[in-house]
Amino acid sequence: MGNSRHRPNLIGETGFSNSSNRRSRFSFEHYDFLSQLPHSVVLHILSLLPLRDCVVTSGLSKRWRYVWTHTSKLNIDENVFYTKMDRNSPCSMCDELPPRSEFRRCTRHSLEGRRQQFVQFVDRTLQLRSGDTIDYFRLSFNHNSYYGYTSRIDLSIRRILMSNVRVLELSFSQQLKFPLNDLRSNESGPFELPNGPYESKSLKILTLNFCNFKLANFEVFHSLRRIHLKQVLLLEGSIGDLVSKCPLLEDFHLYLCNIHRRYFQYEGDLQLKNLIIRRCTMNTQFDIIGKFSAPRLLSLVIDEDKFRLYLVLTKQELPGISCLLSSCPYLETLSLEVDLINQQNWVFESPLSLSFDEEQFWKSQSLHFYCLETVYIDGFVGETFDIPLVEFLLENSRVLECMTINWNSNKRRMSSEEYSHFIETTTNKVLHMRRASSKARVEFI
Repeated sequence: MGNSRHRPNLIGETGFSNSSNRRSRFSFEHYDFLSQLPHSVVLHILSLLPLRDCVVTSGLSKRWRYVWTHTSKLNIDENVFYTKMDRNSPCSMCDELPPRSEFRRCTRHSLEGRRQQFVQFVDRTLQLRSGDTIDYFRLSFNHNSYYGYTSRIDLSIRRILMSNVRVLELSFSQQLKFPLNDLRSNESGPFELPNGPYESKSLKILTLNFCNFKLANFEVFHSLRRIHLKQVLLLEGSIGDLVSKCPLLEDFHLYLCNIHRRYFQYEGDLQLKNLIIRRCTMNTQFDIIGKFSAPRLLSLVIDEDKFRLYLVLTKQELPGISCLLSSCPYLETLSLEVDLINQQNWVFESPLSLSFDEEQFWKSQSLHFYCLETVYIDGFVGETFDIPLVEFLLENSRVLECMTINWNSNKRRMSSEEYSHFIETTTNKVLHMRRASSKARVEFI
């Protein structure tokens, strides 16, 4: 009896425990942990989300209604904006789901309406945003003047350029549209940045894609250290004019840009540390890049098959190459590409100033490299126009560690046996060249 008397209590205790656990589990699952986090932590979490998702948090509660407006990182991407929409929703223009045969037409109507919504979203976001400083701002959309929202985007960009933004990225195309000089009169050509002038004391990094860059629109950027330009038309000025407005500029990257033919003519010293020029074009292929001095330059990368300095190694360009190398006494990395495919386009009358023996040109140059450690040469042919340059670099690079040479894949008019013999002979010739650095090694790939 004594033992049975305790059994109901055991059952009752167990039942009470289960009920308590359920209530605890319910409270735990519905507890608002996120709202209890410090404000700075919440803002950091929101900064990692696409902006559209940040705005959605305003519907969580009254407390969350304007939290997103205080985030200092804004990433507005048109493609992300569209993927959040229901692809099966009615067309925004005809307000109905059309037959499958008319799907493309409805998609066009829907896209037009959605782009208007995107512009409204950008406007509203910038109007509601609070705070003085923007650490990072990115706006990406596919510019097309057909939809007629350029003026509204201009207002948004103008507001950003006049704000205290530290990192600014503006992309007006998700595709590569190269060469740019064929698109100037096209309605879907590069975006025209709104007229300034603009001045910033906070901007440190500027990235632009698919637009026209008019230097007259900008005043002094006191803190700007890095500029990345992709598919940009540089319509005026020179690199000297640019650095005069950006006194702290260290990194300058150009990719798929159209450069003014006198852009690199500058008499003063550039304070750049990194200069990258890849697949760029100039207004004329016959101009030699002008002289400039870059005493602090640490890294130079030139993709020559598109840039009009490129190393077809004709007589006409040799002085320009020498001038460029002499302007970089602290150069650590040099990347060159030889393009013989377009060499025939460089046949024209040489002016009197180029009346020198091209086979002896590099032996006549008194240049020495005391910091150059790495050299990459792509498209090597192994003849009189590139062998002297390789020999010159090996003999004058005092701390060179590695020279990597990639053979040109064109076998020309040789049989396989002749080509193999040529490769072996030329390789041995290069490997036995005198080197200024005892650590220098040459690798063929």
